Amino acid sequence: MFSQKTLTRTLKNDRSMKALTGLSILEFKNLVTSFDRALQEFRNNKKRLRGFGAGRKGALRIIELKLFFILLDLLRQNSRKGYVYS
Repeated sequence: MFSQKTLTRTLKNDRSMKALTGLSILEFKNLVTSFDRALQEFRNNKKRLRGFGAGRKGALRIIELKLFFILLDLLRQNSRKGYVYS
């Protein structure tokens, strides 16, 4: 599993950021703000059966780590699909 150290190291090198996520550092930082807004909107949704916070607590507390994990996972899944379906 990756950590805050991994993200910090990746955010210092634009080339590795593009290789891992497909985004430049600037694009990632812009996406973080949009992702944070969307996540807050989701948390404030009144259609939930339970209040937010009920259930298992997430391991990734920092918003940048959450987005980084999602992007890495999507890239991994898409590369595998390209191999299987080509």
